[in-house]
Amino acid sequence: MRGGSAIAATCVALSLLGISSGARADIFNFNGSTSGDITFTAGAGGTLSITSSGLTGNGGVNTSTILGTYTLGPASITTGAENASLVFPVLSGAAETLSFTASNGTLNGTITWSFVSGNTNIPEFVGLFTGTGTGAYAAFSAPGLSVDLEANNLGTTLGTLATAPGASTSAAVSGGEISGVPGPLMGAGLPGIVAACGGLFLLARRRRRQAIA
Repeated sequence: MRGGSAIAATCVALSLLGISSGARADIFNFNGSTSGDITFTAGAGGTLSITSSGLTGNGGVNTSTILGTYTLGPASITTGAENASLVFPVLSGAAETLSFTASNGTLNGTITWSFVSGNTNIPEFVGLFTGTGTGAYAAFSAPGLSVDLEANNLGTTLGTLATAPGASTSAAVSGGEISGVPGPLMGAGLPGIVAACGGLFLLARRRRRQAIA
């Protein structure tokens, strides 16, 4: 089964669990950060401590060429060990603020990170965004929209880093997206599944764009 078909099949299955599928075409794009970075430190038992004093950069909605400035607030995340799906589940410190201002609108809210992928040299954070947008960003005024954020190439995988307690490395943000994929309507524990589904769609779309380029 091709990647896109597999993702679609997974999301269809999730929809049967009561998850809304009302995706929108609106995409908020994070460009690479211009200040700040993310530090990954290996802890005991294959866990990770991920910290940032804050990140800023340019971004905007896909329906406009106007760019504004985003700010991601300070973060201090603790993960569990890498699981069979090759991701590090976020155990604490998942919430991070997002504020964005442009001449055509604003976007403010909170990102709740679900997990961090660790099987490539480019870590990817996947979670859910809930906030309020104005102007060109009004479409993002909905709870639980899928969000992903990628760091620059670390030169090693987080899985490898996690095997050396105390080892540490840092990187800036290379890019990311918030999509109009809504969160779950029912069930504890489903937000992480929905975030994963949305993250897979975002990653698949990004890889298609890279292949075309």
